[in-house]
Amino acid sequence: MYIRSLITRSPPVSTLVSIFFLITGGTLVLPQVQAEQSFKPEAHEVFVQALADKAQQKNALVSVVYDLKQWEVNGQKPPRHQKLLIDKQAVTLRDDGYDGDKKSGDGIFSAFIEFDFDALVLRHRRIQELENKLGKEAMPSRFENRQLVGRVEIMSSNSLFPVITPFFPEEELQNELSREIFSGEQLALATNMSIMTGDKLSAAIELGKPIPLFPFGIAAAIDDEKSLLIRHPAVVQDPSRTFNVCTGMGNPDGVWTFKHLVTEMANTAQTGVTPEEFVRMWLSQWETSQIVNNWTVEGRTADIRTKIIDPWEAASGGPENPLDLDKAPVQLMAIVNRVDLRENLAYGGGSAGEGRFVFRVMDQGCHAWPFTIIFEYGIEKKSCSAVKSWGQSWADLSGMALGSVAYNAALEDITESFVQANAAPAKPNGSALNQLRTNENFLNNPWELREFVIAGAGWNQHFLKPNAVALTPDTSLNNTPILNSYFASGIGGVPLRFPTIADPFRGGASTVPSSGFFWKAPGIPSTLAEAETRQKFSLETCNGCHAGETGTSFTHIKPGHPHEDLPANLSGFMTGIDVTDPAPPPGITIIRHFNDLERRSSDLDGLVNSSCLALLAKPALEAPH
Repeated sequence: MYIRSLITRSPPVSTLVSIFFLITGGTLVLPQVQAEQSFKPEAHEVFVQALADKAQQKNALVSVVYDLKQWEVNGQKPPRHQKLLIDKQAVTLRDDGYDGDKKSGDGIFSAFIEFDFDALVLRHRRIQELENKLGKEAMPSRFENRQLVGRVEIMSSNSLFPVITPFFPEEELQNELSREIFSGEQLALATNMSIMTGDKLSAAIELGKPIPLFPFGIAAAIDDEKSLLIRHPAVVQDPSRTFNVCTGMGNPDGVWTFKHLVTEMANTAQTGVTPEEFVRMWLSQWETSQIVNNWTVEGRTADIRTKIIDPWEAASGGPENPLDLDKAPVQLMAIVNRVDLRENLAYGGGSAGEGRFVFRVMDQGCHAWPFTIIFEYGIEKKSCSAVKSWGQSWADLSGMALGSVAYNAALEDITESFVQANAAPAKPNGSALNQLRTNENFLNNPWELREFVIAGAGWNQHFLKPNAVALTPDTSLNNTPILNSYFASGIGGVPLRFPTIADPFRGGASTVPSSGFFWKAPGIPSTLAEAETRQKFSLETCNGCHAGETGTSFTHIKPGHPHEDLPANLSGFMTGIDVTDPAPPPGITIIRHFNDLERRSSDLDGLVNSSCLALLAKPALEAPH
């Protein structure tokens, strides 16, 4: 049996649980699932309808469809009220049969709100205009679990509701994967999903019909090379903002240099730690084995010393001198916008994603080596409107000339907002850094990914310290009964992964034995559902995403050669690739299509051109990559 793609939609994962495996006398025990305090339920669908007569001084009724199983999985009783902040309005959604809610306890939460229908018409008119201009390229992409699963057709002249064209049209597969999350009235609402434009939309508003709201974006409206993953030499080699240690050209104090980033991160005025001390302490952690989350991370002693530390010390005038950060053996490859990693801020303030810098490491002869360093800064915003404004600042770059004076100045304004010291006063050192990651086999084999965070307390306070890798067990647990029990447990049908909190199974580093590596368990999968659980888990790990699950050879942004006046190459996962699932059920071939830059483009356009109400139905990506 051949399957084009395999997707099921489930309740959000990170809102779930802290799950700990305890092994006692060889028996695997799964303790009671505990609710996470920050649980933010995912809305499946959102509908709005105009009111002929205002109710409670409001012009619209909003209905939000939730799967009540989300609360049950979290060990909670489904509420009858949900408090949200929508388009700067404090809204209480009700599922108690009062104030606009039709039926108590059916999972459809309703409220009277003030809604801008004129803005909705303008947003949908924009979609229609883009379709007229771009043709099929304007069709919104539909992604699930980072896979491209279909495209949403724009309103046709003879149909009120267009269809969502799937990549897996086989009726047998559709039946196999269907999940009954709606019933009765909910199902009637859910099956009427559409993007209405023009006269059809105006008529629906006039007649007071329920209008489905979607946060779909038009990927073609965003230039990913300008707004998402910026790697053009006119930017990453800008002589006023970067420095080329090989040629001595540029500005050693430029705002996009390694030196500037670590100087702001060290924040000497507040911490007393110099940036030179900050970097030397970080490098020293490769010289000896480290215990991280009770796992031993072997030192890469000889090569970190001979390939990086000794040459850098020599260039700095000797080991007795501070490291000369002007001589840092690195070169900027990319500046990356990860607003797609944001939380749903309808429930309050939180993460608006990340901003990132990606560097490659070079040797004394200025040859690029397989070693990348990624600075990943957290962006905090207080509301959905603030996140939309943040996204708009990135989207605006698409309309500017890449690498122009105006473009680079605008990009600098964006990056300095999260790079500068005290950008996040409540975090260690006042730095917005979430984590620094490395990916290399320059120092030893196999490929290894490490994660570092700024210590907020302890003997190494204010310095980078090793941290357990995100969502990734120690590699020694692959294909063991622990994963078998974990996958088979099901946990209410929710896709599984190791929780984000510090649990005993997150690895101290993530090794990648080969480019075909993926996570598996004995005897799994035997069914399509098990295949989906395994794939979702494996894709969210560091080593699964950088290897077999995405058809990637270790890096998504390739180090390349620093003398080439060309942008760094990207993996197929980023630009578009079909990947054969490495562990399908017996007798079945599953092909998965990835194009992460298209997904991110669609996400950014959807963010800035959707109402905060529509964004309720946008599930958080909840992945570290």
